[in-house]
Amino acid sequence: MTSSPFAVEVNFGPEMPRVMGPNVVKSGNTVTLSCWATSVPPSQYRWFFNGSLVSNKSEFMTPPLTEEMSGDYICMALNNITEKNSTASIKLTVIDPIQNVRIEEQSNPAVEGNSHTLTCNIIGPADHIHWMKDGKPLYSDNRTAFSVDNRTVSFWPLERSDSADYQCLAINAVGNMTSEPYRLFVTYGPENQVIKGPNKAKTGDIVTFTCKAVSNPPSEYKWFFNGSLVSNMSEYMTPSLREEMSGKYICMAFNSISWKNSTANIMLTVIDPIYSVEIAPQMNSARENDSYNLTCHVAGPADFIYWMKNGELLLADHRTVFSLYNKTVILQALSRFDNGQFQCLAINAVGNMTSAAYTLLVSYGPDMPTINGTNRVNVGSNATLSCYAPSVPPSIYRWYFHDSLVSNMSEYMTPPLTEDKGGEYICMAINSITGKHSNASVLLTVIGPIQSVQIRTSTPHALENYSYDLTCRVTGVVDHIHWMKNGEKLLPDSNTLFSMDNKTVTFWPVDRYDAGLYQCMATNAVGNLTSEGYMLHVNCKWNIYMIQAFKY
Repeated sequence: MTSSPFAVEVNFGPEMPRVMGPNVVKSGNTVTLSCWATSVPPSQYRWFFNGSLVSNKSEFMTPPLTEEMSGDYICMALNNITEKNSTASIKLTVIDPIQNVRIEEQSNPAVEGNSHTLTCNIIGPADHIHWMKDGKPLYSDNRTAFSVDNRTVSFWPLERSDSADYQCLAINAVGNMTSEPYRLFVTYGPENQVIKGPNKAKTGDIVTFTCKAVSNPPSEYKWFFNGSLVSNMSEYMTPSLREEMSGKYICMAFNSISWKNSTANIMLTVIDPIYSVEIAPQMNSARENDSYNLTCHVAGPADFIYWMKNGELLLADHRTVFSLYNKTVILQALSRFDNGQFQCLAINAVGNMTSAAYTLLVSYGPDMPTINGTNRVNVGSNATLSCYAPSVPPSIYRWYFHDSLVSNMSEYMTPPLTEDKGGEYICMAINSITGKHSNASVLLTVIGPIQSVQIRTSTPHALENYSYDLTCRVTGVVDHIHWMKNGEKLLPDSNTLFSMDNKTVTFWPVDRYDAGLYQCMATNAVGNLTSEGYMLHVNCKWNIYMIQAFKY
C-alpha cells in the first residue's frame, strides 16, 4: 500500500530583483517602474527615492515628473518566511522638452547672385540641429555654409534653385521638434523671353499673342504696335483683323524687384481663309478586293491637302495611292480592315479646314461559318443550333438537312428528335452584296436513355482471401460507369481493381471489410441510371464448407 502524496515546498529568496522602466523621461510625463524577484513565497516590495518610501507595490507609477525628481529609484524585495531581502535600482533622468522651433530670414530680399542667411530660433534645450530642403537633408557645399552650432545656414551666391521650403529640426534626449516649412523665394529675371502666336492669320479672325519670361516674382508685361501701347497683360487679343493690321508686335517684360526688363517681337501677316472642304466618294459600293476612290473638294486657296483615317494621318503604301496634289486617294485591293472614318484636311498659310467624316464600309464575306450547339441529343428532345459567319452586310442564313431547307434563320431549333433525324445539318451563309456564300456543318447524334443497370457476380459466394468480381450490366448507350459502396464513391486501392471501362470491379483478395451495399451508376450524354443495391457478404472458408454440408 502507498501513502497519499505529501507536498514539500521549499522557501527561498528573494533573489536579485529585476527592475524595468525608462532611464530618460520628458518633464510633465508619468512613468511606471516595475520590480520582480524570484521568491517562495512571493516577495513583498518597497520602492524608495531619496531615502523615502514611495510605494509598497511591485509597480510604481510616478506623479508628473520635474527635473528635481531625477535620481536613483530603489526597489527592495522581502521574503517574510526567509526574512531575507535584496535590492536593485534604476537611474531616472528628467529633461525639459523643446517648446518651439521656427525659421527667420534676414530683412533684405533674396536676389540671385547676392548672399542670404536663414536662422533657426529654438525655445528649449537642443543638443543637435539639422536642416532640410523640400523634406530632404540639406548639406554644406561650395555655396552653402552652416554656423558652428548649425543654427544658421548661409547661401553665397544665391541661385534660383535655392527657392524651396526649408525646415530645421531640433533634437534633445527626450524628443525633437521640426519648424513649419519656410518658403524662400529667390528673385531673378526677366530672361528667356518667349512670344507665342501665329505669324499669319485670316481676315476677320481674332488672334491671341502670349508673352512669357522667366522671372521671380513674375514679370509685368506691355504690348506695343506701331509705337502705341495696346495691352499691359502677358496675353494680347487683337480686334477683328484687317490687312493693315499686319506688322511687328512688341512685348516688354520687366521685374519690379530687380528693375530689369527685356523685349521680344513677332511679325503678323493677314491672309484670306479656306471656306469649305468636302469628300466625294465614287458611286459604286466598296467591295473587298476591288479598287475605290475618294476625292477632296476644297473651296479657297489650299497649299497642302492631307488625308486621315480614324483621326490618324493616312500614308501611301502598296495599296494606298495619292493623286497629284493629294486631292484623290485610291484604295487598291480593298480589305475589310479599310473600314473607317476618312477625312481630308486642307491647309494654307493662315489656317486649315477638315472635311466632315466619310464612313467607308467595305462589303466582304461571308467567312466560314461557326456553328454552336450540342451534337448529342436524347430521343424526343429538341436541339438548338446557332450559326454565325463574319460578313458586311450581315449574312442571310439557310439551314439544310438531307438537302431540304429547314430554316432561314441563324438559329435553328429542331422538332422533337427521333433516331432517324440524326445526321449532318448544314448552315449556309449568304452575302447579298458580294454575292458570295460559305457553308459549315455539324453531325447531330440522337441517342436514347439508359434502360437498365444491374449488378452481376462471378460466383454465388465471396470467400475471404480469394478473388471476387462484381460486374455492372447496362442496357443502352453508356459513356461512363461509377461504383459506390454504402452510398459513397468507391475508389481503387491495392486490393480493389477496376477494368478499363469500369464495368467490372475485382477484389484481390476480398476480405471481410469489403462487405457492404454496392451500386453502379451508368451515365451517357442525356442522363444516368443507378442499379439497385447489391449486398456483398464475405464468408470464411469454414462457413462455405458448412453451407455445402447442410445441402447434403
